[in-house]
Amino acid sequence: QDPLNNIGGPQMAEQVAKHWEEASQRHGMPVDADVWLDMKDEFKSTWPANIAFKAAQMQDEEKANRFLRRMREAAAAEHMFIHRREVQSQLAAEAGLDPEQLIRDIESGAGEAAFMRDYAGCRDKDVTGYPSFRIRNRKGEEFMFFGFQPFSRFVELFGRLTGDRLMAREISSSDDEITAFVRRHGKVAVREVAEVFSLKMSEARERLDRLADTGELEKRQAGNGWFYLTTPS
Repeated sequence: QDPLNNIGGPQMAEQVAKHWEEASQRHGMPVDADVWLDMKDEFKSTWPANIAFKAAQMQDEEKANRFLRRMREAAAAEHMFIHRREVQSQLAAEAGLDPEQLIRDIESGAGEAAFMRDYAGCRDKDVTGYPSFRIRNRKGEEFMFFGFQPFSRFVELFGRLTGDRLMAREISSSDDEITAFVRRHGKVAVREVAEVFSLKMSEARERLDRLADTGELEKRQAGNGWFYLTTPS
């Protein structure tokens, strides 16, 4: 239920699908909103996916973060039902985790216990919207803010929390740097490259398409947009 966005009731799946499409026009990331229509008879909650992530953290923090990204990609743009155990197992394996251990940690209740601790922390901080961000420095000074934010907002807050002592690193937008960025994350969208390399969306798309045309990258349909992947060596 999301009354602020007029979402709720028997038409919730259709409402969420429409909201996703509208949001995609703002944030620029690919989405496959039809997934909501196809899973509406079985989808009950996002909690199973959250619990799976907490179970993944018990194995390896870095791989768990990769698993979280894969779940987001899968749910938002690849028409996959990430509340299903078999899908969680598949994505865990792709992230380099032990999928059998993941399922054991879910079924034992360990993953849910870890999730509930996080959930309690959110309640203590009055977190009611997602995404939510908490930025804190070593002195304990912190900012919390909610919802979609431009990268410039993070830069501003990092500066305030460090007394403007952070120096911006010069970023090269060479083809090699862009390809390395894609390789590091497995697959990326145009918006991500535009943000990281300070390019216009049209320029980022042109650069990625050119790298795909030359065989450096692979271009793959993802909902209403595209993902770009490094080609197998």
